[in-house]
Amino acid sequence: MENGARSISSHFASLLVGVYTWTIVTCFGAVLLDVVYANRARAMLEPSQAAGLFNGPADFLGLLFGVTAVAAVVALAAAWHTKARRFLIASALIALGTPFVAVSMELVAAETQVGPWLRISLSAAASVSALLGLVNVYRA
Repeated sequence: MENGARSISSHFASLLVGVYTWTIVTCFGAVLLDVVYANRARAMLEPSQAAGLFNGPADFLGLLFGVTAVAAVVALAAAWHTKARRFLIASALIALGTPFVAVSMELVAAETQVGPWLRISLSAAASVSALLGLVNVYRA
């Protein structure tokens, strides 16, 4: 009976890490879409017209990052017993929170175009780390 309970908890942890990985990869796609959308809108519209267009996507991204952060904490708790998984999921959580800082840095670095690349690279790093954590969970 003990092996059966362990198997069920292992499968449940895999499910939680899988849901987290799915949400963080979705966030990466949303960040890519947001950067492309913002660049296209800035190129095609005047600054006064483009300013109002970014409110809707920003609200959606904030909600999506909030859901992903909750999923990250739950996945981290589910995978806490293994150091390698814990490290991968925690590093993805840290990289997930860093784009919020990058958004404020983007305002400073708007002239150099560093901000969007920073957001994309940090989101990609979080996605890759979560995917590696998921692979680690399924190998166990």
